[in-house]
Amino acid sequence: MSEVKKSPLKPPPSPNKALKACLASFDASPKQCYKFTGPSPKDTKCYDLPAKEVPIKRRYDHSIYDSEQKEKDLVVHKRKLADLKSSVLHETVEAGELIEENATEQEKYSPGSNLKRSHSLSSLEDENSKLTPKRKKIHFDSPDSFKSLASLPAHATVPSAESPFFRRKSLPSTPTSVPFRRVRADQTPYSSPWQRPAFSRFTYDSSPLRDLDSESGFVDTHCHLDFLFDRTGYRGTFSEFKEEQEFPRCFRGCLAIFCNPHSFAKKWKWSRFLEENDVWASFGCHPHNAHDYDDQIELALLEALEHPKVRALGEIGLDYSNRNSCQKEKQFDAFRRQLRIARKKNLPVVIHCREANEDGIRIIKEILPSDYPIHLHCFTDTWEWCQLWLEAFPSLCVGLTSVLSFPSAQGVRDVALQLPLHKLLLETDAPYFVPRDSSIPRNTKHSHPGMAIHVAAQVAAIKRIPLEQVLLAARNNTRRIYNI
Repeated sequence: MSEVKKSPLKPPPSPNKALKACLASFDASPKQCYKFTGPSPKDTKCYDLPAKEVPIKRRYDHSIYDSEQKEKDLVVHKRKLADLKSSVLHETVEAGELIEENATEQEKYSPGSNLKRSHSLSSLEDENSKLTPKRKKIHFDSPDSFKSLASLPAHATVPSAESPFFRRKSLPSTPTSVPFRRVRADQTPYSSPWQRPAFSRFTYDSSPLRDLDSESGFVDTHCHLDFLFDRTGYRGTFSEFKEEQEFPRCFRGCLAIFCNPHSFAKKWKWSRFLEENDVWASFGCHPHNAHDYDDQIELALLEALEHPKVRALGEIGLDYSNRNSCQKEKQFDAFRRQLRIARKKNLPVVIHCREANEDGIRIIKEILPSDYPIHLHCFTDTWEWCQLWLEAFPSLCVGLTSVLSFPSAQGVRDVALQLPLHKLLLETDAPYFVPRDSSIPRNTKHSHPGMAIHVAAQVAAIKRIPLEQVLLAARNNTRRIYNI
């Protein structure tokens, strides 16, 4: 019986293209067993490879290699890196990574997020030569150094506001208005004029606001003290809260809005606030709660409106945004019924109108005269819509909040620029809309009535007029609308 000749053993299949290229160049030189560790224990294999031509993977067995041999192998690996298109352990270079002037040849190309370090340098020389002259070192600790940011390549700039990862719709908006976004790379609200229009805002010095001596002072015409105290868990009085939060010296008071219909009959939820000398009240069913408005709620509302410190009815209105699931018919009914109560009691109305400008103007015209005192609360739409409201109701005043300081609220800043001062009301809508100011800690989650002065300072910076002029005009408007 003839013997079957066994074929000589061949090395097992190589795990990657780089290893195949090296295996093809093996000679009869003395061999040594090297272990290559794969992703799992099953993938760990031994190969008889030449000692001086071992393709080095990023992970290797430290028990086999000595320091001298490892240095030699690394030199071989770097020499082959320019020619091999290896797929072993790619490392993505993040967009925006800056390259030092003294970087090695291997590190002198900083591709975008869609490129890899393992790409051949020879194929990228042309692109690298185009980008290198524009690349500069930026010290992000100094604001002055940002002036050279415009000369950087696109992938080296700070994260864009258009990035879907950083985009967050803060407020509902009409198709013609700008949605608000919170941007990681733009934490402060006021930027230099050299920046792009998308980030262009107006600068004011907020450091003296707390100790500002103003004859007119300011009143926050819209805040929710019940929501603020519930969210912060504060159990003290409003006077104690002001001392702890260090309200500005020129704070003159606030109009507390109670818009939860289920709290109208629960006096203990709002009566303690009205014991303060600088707190006034307004009651009304918010459009988000319009489905709860019935005869019983209306009786509780009428009783609450009898309090001597009540100055208005609201906030009431319409809300067609995706944050409100209440049907339009129920919103219409609750809105009309409360407008009739306001006219009967001769109380100003606080209007909440979100993405419902046409219906809001139409319904108010049905019930109230054109010269009726109206506060259009937290206006975040365009100047064109603001003009329509002012034309329809000449006695209307527009409330602006700290949304003015948000990075993408350019449309609201346009409104503030063109809005006459005799139509301006300052409000915080606390506990919402914390001002984006460097003097306010970044971990501040809730605003308070004392922050309304930031709105006035922002308006003054936009209009390029003294802050006292804005405070005086807003104070007169508050006195005219609310008798405060």
